Amino acid sequence: AVRIPDQLISIKISALVNLNLLEKFNRS
Repeated sequence: AVRIPDQLISIKISALVNLNLLEKFNRS
Protein backbone atom coordinates (compact mmCIF):
# COMPACT_ATOMS: atom_id res chain seq x y z
CA ALA A 1 0.00 0.00 0.00
CA VAL A 2 1.33 3.42 -0.94
CA ARG A 3 1.05 6.01 1.83
CA ILE A 4 0.15 9.46 0.59
CA PRO A 5 1.60 12.40 2.58
CA ASP A 6 -0.98 14.42 4.50
CA GLN A 7 0.20 17.59 2.73
CA LEU A 8 -0.79 16.25 -0.69
CA ILE A 9 -4.20 15.21 0.63
CA SER A 10 -4.83 18.63 2.19
CA ILE A 11 -3.72 20.35 -1.04
CA LYS A 12 -6.08 18.20 -3.12
CA ILE A 13 -8.97 18.88 -0.74
CA SER A 14 -8.33 22.64 -0.81
CA ALA A 15 -8.15 22.54 -4.61
CA LEU A 16 -11.49 20.71 -4.82
CA VAL A 17 -13.07 23.20 -2.42
CA ASN A 18 -11.77 26.13 -4.49
CA LEU A 19 -13.20 24.61 -7.68
CA ASN A 20 -16.59 24.14 -5.99
CA LEU A 21 -16.60 27.76 -4.81
CA LEU A 22 -15.71 29.00 -8.29
CA GLU A 23 -18.56 26.98 -9.81
CA LYS A 24 -21.02 28.46 -7.26
CA PHE A 25 -19.88 32.00 -8.03
CA ASN A 26 -20.09 31.41 -11.79
CA ARG A 27 -23.62 29.99 -11.49
CA SER A 28 -24.82 32.96 -9.41
